[in-house]
Amino acid sequence: MPAPQEIFRSIFGAWRLAHLDSNGMFYFNLTIEGFYRSFLAPIFAAPFFVLMVLLQIDPKADTAQVLEIEIIAYLVTWIAYPALMILLCRVLDLGRHYASFIVAYNWSQIVVIAVYIAQADLPGGLHFTQVEKGTIFVWWALVQTLVPLFSGGFADRYGYKK
Repeated sequence: MPAPQEIFRSIFGAWRLAHLDSNGMFYFNLTIEGFYRSFLAPIFAAPFFVLMVLLQIDPKADTAQVLEIEIIAYLVTWIAYPALMILLCRVLDLGRHYASFIVAYNWSQIVVIAVYIAQADLPGGLHFTQVEKGTIFVWWALVQTLVPLFSGGFADRYGYKK
């Protein structure tokens, strides 16, 4: 599990990249451990993704079926990009940058979802008020704060022991 500092630095790095600042790459953990931990970003982004899907479902549609299809598409997206980048990095002889591409992509998806939620005026947007967006972000901050407290205690009590 990445430390909260690593999560915040990575999201900030992704935000800097979104502003076309190449120095955003310095905020990512580009080690092998950071590479594998970046795959937790889909887990962090999943509640927001599910919320977006649920709020956009047509009331006449079968909610379970739509949610199932959207979740499969979500997982395929997170799997397809790394697989495609393997091929592209080989063709372009950029293999040494593969981890950087993947880490930046994984953390950037959180920024993409957050920006999408915040865009109330776009066609197909969620049309949240500032209060509704604030409520979502407060709950998300609470979850991110409280889950490590309990999971850390659980891991300490029942986790791997020598």
